Amino acid sequence: MDSLPVETLQQIFEHACTDGGSTGNALSLTSKQIRAAARRARFHTLRVAADSDAFPEFVAFFEHECNSGQIGRPCVRHLHLTLSSVPFIPPNIAQTTRTLQNPPTYPASHELQAGRIPNSLATPLEGSDPELPYCRPRAVEELFRLVAPDLRSLVVYSAPHGLPRDLRYPILKHTFPLLREAAFIGLPGPADLLSRDWDAKLPPVLFPRATHLYLSPRIYEPELRLSAWSVLAPRVTHLHVSGARIPIHVYQLAEAVGVHVQVTRSPLRRVAVLPNSLPPPPLPSPPTYPSVRYLLMEPAAKPQGRTCGNFLRGQMAVWNGLSDIVRECHRRVDGNVKATLLRMPDTVSYEQRAKVLSDQWVERVEGGEGWWKGVELD
Repeated sequence: MDSLPVETLQQIFEHACTDGGSTGNALSLTSKQIRAAARRARFHTLRVAADSDAFPEFVAFFEHECNSGQIGRPCVRHLHLTLSSVPFIPPNIAQTTRTLQNPPTYPASHELQAGRIPNSLATPLEGSDPELPYCRPRAVEELFRLVAPDLRSLVVYSAPHGLPRDLRYPILKHTFPLLREAAFIGLPGPADLLSRDWDAKLPPVLFPRATHLYLSPRIYEPELRLSAWSVLAPRVTHLHVSGARIPIHVYQLAEAVGVHVQVTRSPLRRVAVLPNSLPPPPLPSPPTYPSVRYLLMEPAAKPQGRTCGNFLRGQMAVWNGLSDIVRECHRRVDGNVKATLLRMPDTVSYEQRAKVLSDQWVERVEGGEGWWKGVELD
């Protein structure tokens, strides 16, 4: 091995170091030559959390590795990024009012001058540490700039209501030329993830080679915005949408594949296939996501706790509407879309749900089906 050139070793290690980095890191400890050869494969698979205190420091380290000028720039093939691991809790107005009416006691000026500052007052702002050049949103943006050219798969995850609505992460700022699969879980629509520079114009094709797209929108998000995703990723053939919970989700899924459904809140009435006494349904309209050939639909799980009758009726109506999409796709003469309705997931905590999704991602990275069980994989 000592006689092989670095370029040859790099190609060998890129095939061997596909386990998330542990093999690449172990090889880096053997010798300087092996470390240089394994440099490109050390970051093959990354799983990082933007809400971790160490995240800005990691991005600064990774940028240094990318820009050090040494042979073998790190190449990230798979990235799982958690933007928020806990749900965002809106401020408690009553508690805030009480705090304003009874302000805390601040230390005397001589205590501040002596440096005896209570911990509650000494917490620095994000990015204020001169050793850490990035605040959290800036670090996320920089990480995407560094990994975009080589990325093959991407998962961006946030807990339900994990981000306040006025916080924007412009993570979709660069084109991902090699990316084949993307998943956006617990996030708003793509408009809130695009660069601010693209607000006033049509965004470019960000995922020109992506064929698999998994979407699980933020809880109670009124729009799936599939037409917008069709612009960003126009070659998607496999579309998996989970968390469908309101009629507008059903309509948008039907429009995506060019079929007509009608949702009613009555659990006993299915109206996608109309009785003979009524006029026939309209001709199929052009699909808003014409590239899709496999559609997986998963209804939202029942929330924890007691639910009212209206909620259950609405949930049944959504289930019936999704079932009608499957039926209509099956009835079409061209048969170019295969729709599958998955069973309603179990009601679990968001921590358990996050673990299930993480396990599916690991399975997918290792070459398994992941969240594409039951469909043909290209």
